[in-house]
Amino acid sequence: MPSTQAPVPLHALHTGVELPVVDYDNLRNALIDNCLKAGLQPLESFLTKAIQLYEMIVVRHGLMLVGQSFGMKTSAYRMLAAALTGEGCLILQHILQCKLHYEYCHWHVVVSWQSHGIS
Repeated sequence: MPSTQAPVPLHALHTGVELPVVDYDNLRNALIDNCLKAGLQPLESFLTKAIQLYEMIVVRHGLMLVGQSFGMKTSAYRMLAAALTGEGCLILQHILQCKLHYEYCHWHVVVSWQSHGIS
């Protein structure tokens, strides 16, 4: 049964903690450029999802994108990869310092114990 309570904002749990403002202008511009090159509309919802994906990648070693069909999952990771490796974005030069690598695996070929990292 889903919860009926509203989510608690982070600042309500940690009073006095100021979250830093992160400047994603370079990444946003690179995403827009790559969307236009690929013939996609750079909607604000798409840009937000791609930046959220980037933030998740920065703090995780791996992740799985799940969601409804036509939910921008494939385009988000492809445009993010193109944006991070393109000339217009300087994020890799300052933060990641590594070659970008991603793999696609269809969920039908992964058994449940593999998806949870059990050997």
